[in-house]
Amino acid sequence: MVKESPLIVEGIITSISETRWNQDSGLPWQPEDMNTAMVIPLTYYTIEIKVNDFVRNDLNTSDILQITVIGGSPIDHPEQTDVPAKIGDSVLAFVRSTEMTWNDEDGQREILQLNNVPGNALLVREQDGLYHPVYDIDEPISIDMVWQMVMSQP
Repeated sequence: MVKESPLIVEGIITSISETRWNQDSGLPWQPEDMNTAMVIPLTYYTIEIKVNDFVRNDLNTSDILQITVIGGSPIDHPEQTDVPAKIGDSVLAFVRSTEMTWNDEDGQREILQLNNVPGNALLVREQDGLYHPVYDIDEPISIDMVWQMVMSQP
């Protein structure tokens, strides 16, 4: 995941939004005709991270990130999320820039998004000082290990 992430940060989660819908008001909506709709209704929420350390910043972002996650917020649906992090947690985030369908004239919005499912791309630092994924397919990792991986890439 290091290789595919143009933005890798270590920071603190400062906020997690409630679930919103993909339009400016954030309220639920439906297109007039689902069969011909160019934009479909999507739920999402944002995670704000105050960056302490940029491991990689190919996107030239500021030190306050708004990361968009498609789906219901853990604030509204704590039982239905694979996001282990909560406000105040120290995290290691693997992020990319992409576009999200949006209910307006342009039909899209540029967003920052985790580069994998949240449980594998937003790792929480545990008491052992390592960052742990939710799923056991990957081992816990240190910030030094990530730095080494980034520095070893051409």
